[in-house]
Amino acid sequence: MGFKEDDVLAQDAEFQSRVKQASIRAATEISSEAETTKNVVDSKRNTLAKNVLNDANAYMVRFTHAVIQSGTAFTTASPDADIFNAVSAVWNGIAGVTTADKT
Repeated sequence: MGFKEDDVLAQDAEFQSRVKQASIRAATEISSEAETTKNVVDSKRNTLAKNVLNDANAYMVRFTHAVIQSGTAFTTASPDADIFNAVSAVWNGIAGVTTADKT
């Protein structure tokens, strides 16, 4: 899709709601993950999880745009599993995890 179509989808209230629910599910899963040796990564991921669980609406638009640009051709009919997978894929970027954090 082109940017115009992407923007129309990003404004769709039902699609935004589905992305929000996917981000809440991801936040719930991430908040119960075991710690790793990557403390900075864990901290950033968990901070975002806490923030999403406390105010998912504040993150809905940024997740929606990131999901749409994640590489899958999304539509209003896209399966929930695809949306959830895209939320998971963009999570670290929105959390601010950098390549240096992963070393």
